[in-house]
Amino acid sequence: MKYGLNKEYMKDGLQDFMDAVKNDCRIKPSHISLYAALALQGENVPRGMLLQQAKIAESTLHRCLHDLQAFGFILYEPSYNPKKKSKIILLYGDLVCTDGR
Repeated sequence: MKYGLNKEYMKDGLQDFMDAVKNDCRIKPSHISLYAALALQGENVPRGMLLQQAKIAESTLHRCLHDLQAFGFILYEPSYNPKKKSKIILLYGDLVCTDGR
């Protein structure tokens, strides 16, 4: 189990997210891919691993993070400091993930 997270807990969180977005026309495959990668990787996910896992480009990452926050699915606190990690809180499944800058 990666990062000590309970797999059933992650599955329930992802299912809650999928149920919430199934009729939301604003959500694109890149949003779902990013959210799933965040939920499955847990805390302290390096940015490169997140991009690879979600199969998205860096520009898509930034757009999706801002969209998911605007839509109420995550809380995103960018650090704007290359030595400090940004904070991402998933609002479905109660998993706290930080990207590894």
